[in-house]
Amino acid sequence: MTHRIHCGIIAMLLLASLAIVGAKLTKAAEPAPALTAEQEAEVKRLLARDVADQDARLLVQLGDLLAFFEEAAAGHGNVRGVASFVLNEVRREAKERPVAELPFTGRQVGELVALVDAGTITGTAAKDVFAEMVEKGGRPADIVEARGLKQLDDAAALSCVVESVLADEAENVALYRGGKTALMGHFVGRVMRETRGRANPQLVQELLRSRLN
Repeated sequence: MTHRIHCGIIAMLLLASLAIVGAKLTKAAEPAPALTAEQEAEVKRLLARDVADQDARLLVQLGDLLAFFEEAAAGHGNVRGVASFVLNEVRREAKERPVAELPFTGRQVGELVALVDAGTITGTAAKDVFAEMVEKGGRPADIVEARGLKQLDDAAALSCVVESVLADEAENVALYRGGKTALMGHFVGRVMRETRGRANPQLVQELLRSRLN
């Protein structure tokens, strides 16, 4: 009798779990709300400006972020890149507080994306700059200057870092030369860490290949 009751409880728990999972799957499978004719027209306008389709639809659905994006895009011509940054970075911060209360402006975000596109800073350094903007606000260029985050693209200086990393990675160097070429990513990562994310990634790869191959 006890065994039957125990089995019955387990069966009930399993059914309850399956019901919860099923509800979650049903909710996840629900289509996104249909856009109004006005919103569809806005999506088309964004697509014509080279914003990715999914990003355009998200921006239109998130009204406050759309206005923020427009201000950011006014400060930099890479509209697709600005949209991606707004949806991936700014959107996360906007979950914690209203867009109007963020300590930085759309134009400043456009300036930050422009610094990356111009090669002034790396994508890694941009995350550090944005983190400070979230905490204190401020112009991206001023933060870059104050923290010495400009991209390092001096081949001679980077060569020294590359040599140091490879000397410390003798075992992995042997594995790379033995065919494990996927280790290139590991070496690049080491150099980037040694330079606090400032090294030009493309130049780092060129220097590594010239010494490893």
